[in-house]
Amino acid sequence: MDKDKEIELLKAEKKKLQEAVGAWKRKAKDRNPNLSFVTQGHAERGGLYYHYIVYAIEQIPADLEMKFVLEEAKQIVKELDGFEYSAVRYSSHQEAWLLEVQKPMDVYMGG
Repeated sequence: MDKDKEIELLKAEKKKLQEAVGAWKRKAKDRNPNLSFVTQGHAERGGLYYHYIVYAIEQIPADLEMKFVLEEAKQIVKELDGFEYSAVRYSSHQEAWLLEVQKPMDVYMGG
């Protein structure tokens, strides 16, 4: 295959992917994400104590570029009163993106 044809095919594929992401983003904006509770707990991180919660977000596609996953996570965290972003990762076991949020606590667990 010559370079010009290869470039044209890659451009067409890029456009197709951009359209798919755009369609997904429009669809996601039309509804609130359904957060499924996975787990919660208490942890010490860097000398501070936190209450953390992990939610599964099933409607975000597994193969979505991380940049777009993080944009969606940022919007979700804004709606969780008092919690801040901690981490996001994909779980093949849960077949969902896992969003971990945390809230500082005034509970000292040291001896």
